[in-house]
Amino acid sequence: MNKTRLLITMAVFVAIGVVGAQFLWFPAGIAKAYPVQHAVNVVSAVTLGPGPAIIIAFMIGSRKKSTWSWDITSISRRDIWSNDCWSFLSKI
Repeated sequence: MNKTRLLITMAVFVAIGVVGAQFLWFPAGIAKAYPVQHAVNVVSAVTLGPGPAIIIAFMIGSRKKSTWSWDITSISRRDIWSNDCWSFLSKI
């Protein structure tokens, strides 16, 4: 596979993972589970190999973290260091 085709395939996998994570997720305890991202990680590892799959997983994860609905600057230092964790967790 030439480099152009590899990069295009990787970009498509990243796009599918990011868009799929926006629409299909479910709560798993205190975390969120993203089955589309896991499926994209497996399919990319099988089709492209471990190197590109790691890059794809990192790109999907970093893109998801950059598009969270809350901003880290909206949490005050008082909320982080206070004994009342619920005031901190309620803003997340």
